[in-house]
Amino acid sequence: MSTKTSQIFRSNSMWKVLSFFLNHPSSEVYVKELARKLRMGPSGVNNTLRRLAKMGFLQRRKRARSHFYSLTNESSVIKQLKIALFLARLGDAGLVRRFLEVDDGLISLSVYGSYANGMFDEASDLDILLRSHRQKTEFGTIISVLEDSLGLNINVEIFSLAKWGRVKRENRGFYQEVTTNSILLYGSELV
Repeated sequence: MSTKTSQIFRSNSMWKVLSFFLNHPSSEVYVKELARKLRMGPSGVNNTLRRLAKMGFLQRRKRARSHFYSLTNESSVIKQLKIALFLARLGDAGLVRRFLEVDDGLISLSVYGSYANGMFDEASDLDILLRSHRQKTEFGTIISVLEDSLGLNINVEIFSLAKWGRVKRENRGFYQEVTTNSILLYGSELV
């Protein structure tokens, strides 16, 4: 049996199982439970889980007579897959388009924090940094709609260009964190 990492992209069942864990990174499930959730046969799910564990994407733990599986969140490949899948969700939710509907002069829109480094879980908040000349209250409706659509709490920080320049000078820690650990979704670079 091949355990090449690229195999996950060629197998629909493998991608379906892995996607469950990428969307539920702190979950631990056993074979029959996952088969029910994904509406797949238990033997196929069992084989897929074993292959993903052999590849190092999942951790396998035996308890009583059942094997429980969870995501290997520390894996650099898993972190990048979590980010890619989440960015696809943001695209499906129309995140950039919705912010541009409020401010067509938006300078930049970035995601930072745990969603930018792949260390997020189901309880994580989405941190967004906007560089805009608009006030936060103008984005309130869009933020609420996106929170409902994504099922997440969203924290938005808004900075004008002048205010962002002050952050660079006066709050180096935050500035460094955001500029080195963010994903630019729209507009000009943060530095």
